[in-house]
Amino acid sequence: MPTNNNADEQNSELSIAKPEKGKEDIPVWLVDLISQDSLEIEESSVSEIVPHLWKFGQLRKLKLSHTGDLKEFPSSLARLKHLEELNVDGADFKKFPSIIASLTSLQSFSYKYCYCALPEIFDVLSTLPRLKKLRLTHFTDDEGGDFLPESFCRLKAIEELHFNKWIYLQELPECIGSLRNLRIINLSNDDHQLDNSAAIKELPDSLGNLSNLEELNVYGLQDLKHLPPSFARLFRLKRLDTMCSGIDELQLTVGQWKKLEELRMHGPLPDMRHCVNLKEFTWFKNLVSIYRGGYLSGISEVISLPLSPLRNLESLTIFGGTLDSTAFLASMTKLRRLRLLCDFESFPKGFEKLNKLEEIDLWGAISLTALPEYLGHIPSLKRLRLTGCGVKVLPKSVRERTDLGIRVEDCPVQWPE
Repeated sequence: MPTNNNADEQNSELSIAKPEKGKEDIPVWLVDLISQDSLEIEESSVSEIVPHLWKFGQLRKLKLSHTGDLKEFPSSLARLKHLEELNVDGADFKKFPSIIASLTSLQSFSYKYCYCALPEIFDVLSTLPRLKKLRLTHFTDDEGGDFLPESFCRLKAIEELHFNKWIYLQELPECIGSLRNLRIINLSNDDHQLDNSAAIKELPDSLGNLSNLEELNVYGLQDLKHLPPSFARLFRLKRLDTMCSGIDELQLTVGQWKKLEELRMHGPLPDMRHCVNLKEFTWFKNLVSIYRGGYLSGISEVISLPLSPLRNLESLTIFGGTLDSTAFLASMTKLRRLRLLCDFESFPKGFEKLNKLEEIDLWGAISLTALPEYLGHIPSLKRLRLTGCGVKVLPKSVRERTDLGIRVEDCPVQWPE
């Protein structure tokens, strides 16, 4: 008996397109956007989406950032009992949604570029028993700046505070020392070069009570001149960034130097023999700039870097100056990423033994006129970038690597025909 294959195919398509029970009125395109337990939308309208969110009760991650029309949350949001991450960056809330207090599973919350009153925000967030990660950037409406309310210190479960680019924040309150679960504090301001100086001038002495603190980032806080005396009590610190801050000389205990795994700094170098666990290191001397016509700034000062003890280093970045020698590189056999934004003449003997190197980024090395032939034979090398360097010819071993990403800009490199 003949079969109607077309009819079977049509029925199959209809059965696939049939919406789940209870979700018949949800737009098909919205169902398609949600992948299992996650919904992420950026820079698009969400006015049609928000009323239907409660129907996706298994959502664990919800991101509605920079949408332009997110002005409020309905009471039905309380049905998202499994929601763990919520991002509403750029939302136009006139009043902070109190319904967020009902999201008792929430562990991560992000609201950058907000204008809601800070007491409103923290009166709600402080009721969330599992909130561990908070990203917040506030824009003050007055000239007095921003101060964290008393309710901020009721965030007892908080582990990460990301207040980066919050230039109006005047201070961290003394009661922050009671938040004993804190592992990360990020106050960085990478807008400082745009004359957007951050307001913070000092850190509270209670910082030393945060026995679990592993990371502090004060990058770009130009008015912050020193760390509090109690900082010496932070024995678990692994990551520290004081680069481009007002801290001219970094003073840590020997135990703290030994514990550090990631360090970004400027100013006098410590005794690198103490930095036995350092894996990522960035040192800033000057900002190297390249202008039209090949003119460079920031490389005139000759510098000597006693970095050879850093044998466990995996990532090294140097900003500015002219290296008197690159011999220290030969001992860094675990190095995976090398960024030299400075001038130097040549790679050292033994550099060919760095067989774990994956990325080389050179900027402003005008004295470097040639690359060694062995460079293309480093097996793990994936990326090579040259900007404003004096290199005239790329080695044949480099040119023949089809798996090597090469980018050359503002260099006199002559490509063979």
